[in-house]
Amino acid sequence: MVKPEDMDDYAHYRDIGVYCPFPEGVWSSIRARDAEGVGIINEIGVIWARHIGVPCPFKQPVRVYIERGYIKKFEGGEEAETLTRFYKFISEYLGEATYEVRGFHGGVHPSAILEPHQCPNAPYRHFIEHHHWSSFHFHMGNSRRAKDFPYSMHISAELRGGDLKIGDHYVYKNSRITTADHPKVKAIAEKYKNRPGLEPERWLQTPR
Repeated sequence: MVKPEDMDDYAHYRDIGVYCPFPEGVWSSIRARDAEGVGIINEIGVIWARHIGVPCPFKQPVRVYIERGYIKKFEGGEEAETLTRFYKFISEYLGEATYEVRGFHGGVHPSAILEPHQCPNAPYRHFIEHHHWSSFHFHMGNSRRAKDFPYSMHISAELRGGDLKIGDHYVYKNSRITTADHPKVKAIAEKYKNRPGLEPERWLQTPR
């Protein structure tokens, strides 16, 4: 893969390389500006869950209160308390960027589901299911604001199986991404209809 001189984001130049899988894992993140609301999450991405010290999934759902694009508080059980302590600690290095809702995106793969007999490692199963087309998430924290912070703060607040509507249009509905029904996407899928993973029932997986 050759990186163009004027592009720093992998998502912007990956389509010119030889690695262009279909279906992809997730669609490219979009910026979240002035987000408002309460996100009820049951897990975060497994890598940062391990770093922070919370189970995946949580023992109890966590409510994430968001105002004008920033997290104001976490509510729930032990996990909410742990997240509160962690974010307070990181804020000593990143300031208010610690609480920024950085971006939003989700999974696009119809078969990113594994049963325990296929993958006994539960955290890795959760990582794979992060890419399923019923899963979307927002990113909590923006370490890019601090050029001297050596880590990529990539904490994804997982929302699975829900509906997402923007204006009059659904992005996710009935636990799947709606663009899967777009004629152009179906035309591409038809070209690869025998590719493993596109038909879950053929591969000992439980369609969800």
